[in-house]
Amino acid sequence: MEKLPSSDPRPLKPRQRRFVEEYLRTGNALRSAIAAGYSAKTTTTQIMQAPEVAATLRRRLEAAFEAERMSVPEIIARLSRIGRVDPRQFFNEDGSYKAIHELDPEVAACIRGWEDELKFDADGAPPTMTRKIKIADPVPALRILAQIQQLLSPEAATVNIFLDLDSRLDAARRRVASERLKADEAKVVSEQ
Repeated sequence: MEKLPSSDPRPLKPRQRRFVEEYLRTGNALRSAIAAGYSAKTTTTQIMQAPEVAATLRRRLEAAFEAERMSVPEIIARLSRIGRVDPRQFFNEDGSYKAIHELDPEVAACIRGWEDELKFDADGAPPTMTRKIKIADPVPALRILAQIQQLLSPEAATVNIFLDLDSRLDAARRRVASERLKADEAKVVSEQ
């Protein structure tokens, strides 16, 4: 049987269509096969390698990816928000955390995650809750933005900074060694 080119697949059969829809919804091939009515004898590999299924999945996934792709201005705007985030924006006037729905979308986008911890005291007092918010680190975002703006060469962000630091440390070590040598010589002279 001759395989059809992926650019011109045959239309999907109803069961294949159900499989594709379920797979795009769940990302789970086995569950999708079961939901589409395939028997246990049919492997998910057989279903997904069928030219019409593979082409449809490829086309639908590419379209979904294209619809969600961030433009360069969006990426720069997101990095800028992360670079400018002010931790005070997470708090109310009384020092308590704002509820997540009270945060501006730009501020909420800078949250990497959070942790709630409920503590119970032995004396029977009401439990206390501690919330820890993890904010995206602004330094990598600022470094990327600086590189985009050509303020730094790609090497400067890593190599030149460390070379400068190494040369400063070497100079400091030489000064310390020189001072120790002078102190040891002065000690020897005073003991004589």
